[in-house]
Amino acid sequence: MKIIDMHTHAQDILFPADAAPRIRPSRGVLIRLFEWQRFNWYSPDWVTHSLRKTIAKESQARNAMASVEDLMSGMERTGITHSAVLPVEPYGNTAVVIDAAKKDKRIIPFASVDPNDAHRVEKLRNYVAGGCRGLKLHPIIQDFHPSGPECMETVEEFSKYGLPVFFHCGQSSYYVPESESESYGKPENYVKTFAAFPHTKFVVGHMGLLEAREAIEIAQVFSNVYLETSFQPMHMVRRAVEKVGADRVMFGTDWPFGGQRYELAIVLDLTDKNPWLRERLLWKNAEDLIGKV
Repeated sequence: MKIIDMHTHAQDILFPADAAPRIRPSRGVLIRLFEWQRFNWYSPDWVTHSLRKTIAKESQARNAMASVEDLMSGMERTGITHSAVLPVEPYGNTAVVIDAAKKDKRIIPFASVDPNDAHRVEKLRNYVAGGCRGLKLHPIIQDFHPSGPECMETVEEFSKYGLPVFFHCGQSSYYVPESESESYGKPENYVKTFAAFPHTKFVVGHMGLLEAREAIEIAQVFSNVYLETSFQPMHMVRRAVEKVGADRVMFGTDWPFGGQRYELAIVLDLTDKNPWLRERLLWKNAEDLIGKV
């Protein structure tokens, strides 16, 4: 069966190449615990905040695991047939992803530009010409507000290509000390952008993480908003399907930050005895956005 993972990374997305710290690749203990619990989050906000430094360090260690070779190995172990690889510029490199996709058709290349980059318009044009199927923007890592002018201008430029914009969504910890931009990931910050571009399709990464209910409510209002499943427990994915519709929820893992086998198991269990829903979540909704793979 075709399985499209709509959210993966295959390169460092957190640090500049010439200044990346020496971090030992590791799956970590805390994030693995979340995976073993099938992402059923029961901790109050103050507990989660107290663990943010540990989560940031483990996220950096997982980021250091990212490579095309390891992604392909993981896909073979889990039966995932295609992965959308999402760079995050200026740290990631879209050209490298495009080149990898030319060598292996299992890779679906996405573009990324820094919204503060004066050359973003030219880069977007070149990246789409190179075969990219969408645009990845990350307000926390790239340090911009989702409804700020630099983001609005970038989305407006990209909207002419008729391809989806994939946003990271949810407050996330990547750096020590805490980044002021972490709050940019709150679902409410995206509403103005979704409203301004009703004909552009948006994918909400992680379904808003710990604020999934808010993200689902927003998707109920905007028919151009899709939800991606990484880090969400089964009951929340089910809620998304029930509230938003089976045609606007899609499978993703955020590999290497999320474990593919854990996240795939949640969708497979949810869709057991429902082959129509399984196909929609695992590949049909993705192809409706990005075209055939």
